[in-house]
Amino acid sequence: MAVIYALEDPRDGELRYIGFTSAPGRRFREHVHEALRTKIKNHRYDWIRSLLRDGLSPVGRVIVECPKEEAPLLERICIAVYRALGFNLVNCTDGGEGVHGYVYSDETRAKMAAAARGNKNSVGHRHTEGSKLKMSESQKRVGNRPPSHKGVKASPETRAKMAESHRRRYQESPELRARLSDVMKSQWENGTLGRKDGS
Repeated sequence: MAVIYALEDPRDGELRYIGFTSAPGRRFREHVHEALRTKIKNHRYDWIRSLLRDGLSPVGRVIVECPKEEAPLLERICIAVYRALGFNLVNCTDGGEGVHGYVYSDETRAKMAAAARGNKNSVGHRHTEGSKLKMSESQKRVGNRPPSHKGVKASPETRAKMAESHRRRYQESPELRARLSDVMKSQWENGTLGRKDGS
């Protein structure tokens, strides 16, 4: 089994990211860990880092359980639906396995090509004592991140606020409801609903 999950902003309860995993607790922690460790800049990492600067971390919530083989398709559908509803998602891709829908810039592609040439997987490379010390210190800092929300149940008031926020956004926008309906009808009619190639 797998789950489709969401990451929400604890400041306003806004849903910001959708993903799938078979281990939600671990995956929620990994999002924070990745944002701390990498120097890559993208919407998801920048959003998580902004929370961490305020002493907060994303709130993970399971949307639905599903068979593992159906998770990539269901993730794509959920991302499409929430985007059509006007949610400001920080997902870099359309969802599904891999990075379908993400277009690398020419500069990034050149960097990736250059990195792939030459010595593969640092074969024969030995880290200096200084490098080992830096890596050790980096790992220790990662352990000092804010506590996760694993096992912490939101209070009934907080849950009601989050539910009302999602409900209000959908109910107060007839144009979003109409747009979502049109998109889903069109995809249903031409047989492309949830297909990766979009054809």
